[in-house]
Amino acid sequence: MENKLSAEIFNGTLLGKDLKNVDNSFLTEVKLIGIYFSAHWCPPCRNFTPKLVKFYNEINKNKKIMEIIFASCDSDENQFNEYFNEMPWIAFPFGDQRNEALSDAYNCEGIPYLVILKPDGSVISMNGRQDVGAGSTAAVKKWYGIYKLFYKII
Repeated sequence: MENKLSAEIFNGTLLGKDLKNVDNSFLTEVKLIGIYFSAHWCPPCRNFTPKLVKFYNEINKNKKIMEIIFASCDSDENQFNEYFNEMPWIAFPFGDQRNEALSDAYNCEGIPYLVILKPDGSVISMNGRQDVGAGSTAAVKKWYGIYKLFYKII
């Protein structure tokens, strides 16, 4: 995928845990960025999110190498807020136009859906959910292609 989406993804408001805007300049310092399409009302999402939280915390335990941006598919802001409260990462604001644009750009046909990007916005994997299901070592090994690099970046 072209890098043209990187400006659309990263230049704009992102929310931190307190639902306040965050300075997104740190995104250039991480090795991986995930766009996580999910919704409070979706049972498979509610099942996968705790696994993704565990994965996220595990790979970032020694050094922050990955950030995830929640792209909500909720139609209710209260549900968005409640669900986002369960996540340790950042989010696009509720109802943000980027959610739909990115869903289309990354062929999101169902949720939960996780796209893994380089900091420049280019795609590493459009099968992040399946990759995470294989475990953190296997996922990062796949995403970087070299097991040795996994240990180097963590």
